[in-house]
Amino acid sequence: MKFAHLLMSFALLTASCDLVLTVDIAGTVRFCQFMLLGVMLCAVAHMLETRTILWPRGGYALALWCILQGIFIVESPAPSTSLLLYAVLLFTLLGIAAALQIYGRSPHIGSLMKVYLYSFVIVSLFGAIQFISPALHLGAPLIAQWIYPGLIPRINGFNYEPSYFATYLIIGWIMVVDLRASHATITQSRRWFWFLLLISAILFLSTSKTAWLLMMAEVLARFLPVVWRHIVRQTTRLLRGSWIVDLPRGKTIAGVLLVVAFLAASAEVASQFVDLNTFLSGTGINGTAAHSLNDRIGGFAATFEVIKLHFWIGRSLGGVPATIAQLHGLQLRTISDLRAFWGFPVPLDVFAASGFWGFIPFLWFFLTITAGERKLIRSHYDDDRAKWLQALIRALIFEWLALCADQNLLRVYLWFHVTMIVVVGYNLRYFHQSGKDFSSLAPQKAGFPQPALQPATSPITRGASTF
Repeated sequence: MKFAHLLMSFALLTASCDLVLTVDIAGTVRFCQFMLLGVMLCAVAHMLETRTILWPRGGYALALWCILQGIFIVESPAPSTSLLLYAVLLFTLLGIAAALQIYGRSPHIGSLMKVYLYSFVIVSLFGAIQFISPALHLGAPLIAQWIYPGLIPRINGFNYEPSYFATYLIIGWIMVVDLRASHATITQSRRWFWFLLLISAILFLSTSKTAWLLMMAEVLARFLPVVWRHIVRQTTRLLRGSWIVDLPRGKTIAGVLLVVAFLAASAEVASQFVDLNTFLSGTGINGTAAHSLNDRIGGFAATFEVIKLHFWIGRSLGGVPATIAQLHGLQLRTISDLRAFWGFPVPLDVFAASGFWGFIPFLWFFLTITAGERKLIRSHYDDDRAKWLQALIRALIFEWLALCADQNLLRVYLWFHVTMIVVVGYNLRYFHQSGKDFSSLAPQKAGFPQPALQPATSPITRGASTF
């Protein structure tokens, strides 16, 4: 178990690596995928030892969608490329199953969740190094784009570009915000306050417009309900003739004024060195270039055209870019050619790849692991794992919003996040231990754990099978 946990930890820590820890073997193969292969071997050993296979909620829908993707390869204009992408998809989904076998009924789930959270902190620390290194004449480690050439970089972490980095980091930011708000034990220490500030700053400094919009959406989603309740309460008091206005404290007013002054001063200083229109580049706003917007509109139109031509039966994940290439009078020859013709946005790309009938099980799976877990979370909210699951689900929703602006379905970190939701949800449902602070459980010294199960319905009949 220790070895499997070590492999899984390394996989999570390196999930965002595009520029390092990769090799080219008929396409980009990442270090985390090698680690995941080791996790699979450990999972097979675990299943043979326990004679039990754990099956996730929504697993049948996911399996059906995967089978249909394999069948739809015959509809692809580039079957060899589609077959390669299908192999990546199959490997990824087997990785979810492998992690479930190891952590589904294990007290090590707390350690896994901690590793997952710290992975975003570690990547953010590297982002901070990227930001300050040029100014300190320490080089430009993996920097892909600049705000001010040679001095102020756009942070991209280990990813190809800042927008890819923001799509990854938004997961960690949303999780930590939600865990802090729910007072989950795992992030209540003082250092996590500073970690949240770090992740927030690095996400903001990536200068990704998508990240900025999602950060604003999260802030509004947190504060608007509070403001609305306050308005309703004060209105009720006014109608009753007992209206009391609580004036803000002097410290609060001073804090708000300081923040506003700091932001205004920062904008003024930045404008002396950088054209602020740089941050609007690609949007077409204020006379700036609209290349990013035009590319997205073009991608949307092409993907929608594929759906109109093949609405009921999909073209497979690899068939969509091949079909889009055909619409442009081109033909895909290598896996690298895919990058110029990915379907856009990702949900529409999945629909084009799956068709109407194939998209139903895909949607069913994601609804099952998100909205379908609300009852479980409410009924176990005194358990820290329920708060983890809530944060993971909220982060997945925001990740899907981010995927409406960039990236593709087969990003490793997306499916690692899905893995965490599946594993934590299963562990919460079927593995019960006393105590609310589940994150403090210490790993066993050796061997695979065989905990006593106390669910209302045995996982041997629901959620697991023996052989």
